[in-house]
Amino acid sequence: MTVVTSLILIFLAVAAATVAAMRPRRPALSSFELKRRSSEGDESASLGLRREKAYIDILSLQRVLSALLLVLFTALALSLYSPWMGLLAAALLAMFMGAIGRVKPVRKFAETLYDEREHDLLRLTERYKAYCWWIRLPALEKSAGGVHSREELVHVIDSTRALHDKRQKQLLLNALAFHERRVDEVMTPRDKLVTVKKTEILGPLVLDDLHKSGHQSFPVINGDVDHVVGILRLSDVQTLDTTRKHTALAETAMRPNVQYVSQETSLEKALDRLLGSHEHILVIVDEDSRVVGLLTLSDIMRSLFGE
Repeated sequence: MTVVTSLILIFLAVAAATVAAMRPRRPALSSFELKRRSSEGDESASLGLRREKAYIDILSLQRVLSALLLVLFTALALSLYSPWMGLLAAALLAMFMGAIGRVKPVRKFAETLYDEREHDLLRLTERYKAYCWWIRLPALEKSAGGVHSREELVHVIDSTRALHDKRQKQLLLNALAFHERRVDEVMTPRDKLVTVKKTEILGPLVLDDLHKSGHQSFPVINGDVDHVVGILRLSDVQTLDTTRKHTALAETAMRPNVQYVSQETSLEKALDRLLGSHEHILVIVDEDSRVVGLLTLSDIMRSLFGE
């Protein structure tokens, strides 16, 4: 009987060390990122989301099971040996259980055993989640840290309570979205363009109309808007003597250097183009080279910093 009891005692010690050596799988990504990827059909993210939801409960079950095994070991050791010897054996197991679990064969066995039973553990915690609340360890209720995607960073900024200033929050969100936005999202569309014909006489009435438009730069066209031959800037015509006849082309009031970009160009590339050319306006064209709008440096700045 003593031999059988001793074998059971050894089994309990090994079982307690094995349970303590188990490491429940927890994804490195946060819950938000797992949900986002899972919604896109990523099966590994779906499994990771299940693991994340069950992690605290499985870890709590592990601690409870390890404690129960240690209690059983202690009770059996007290019945097998003298009280002092039984308590000493239990204390030694409690102290060195972690060290035993780090021994490579024990650790490998624990990992293999956990991998084989993980699916059952996930189903168990999902089915009896309400009952797991009674053994859940509140100190462990912590989600994976870090930010793992731009979408998650946007979510963090949008939901954080630290940013009370809506303008500051919007600036951060605008900056994050800047490299993905296209010029056709913020340009002045074709039907709202204010143009100047190359033969237009820049008299008081014309200049007054240009001022009232609220724009600072205007495409100079030859016939129609699809034939832009230059850019007229109000700052260049402020000093013109309007008592004389000046045409946008004959008096070289316009700037002939016209910059074109595709409507699919990103704002980031458009800004680089403007800064590299030292211009303040871009003509936006479609795949058929038809003018679809106009983009100014001010438009880009508004998209980044707001009105």
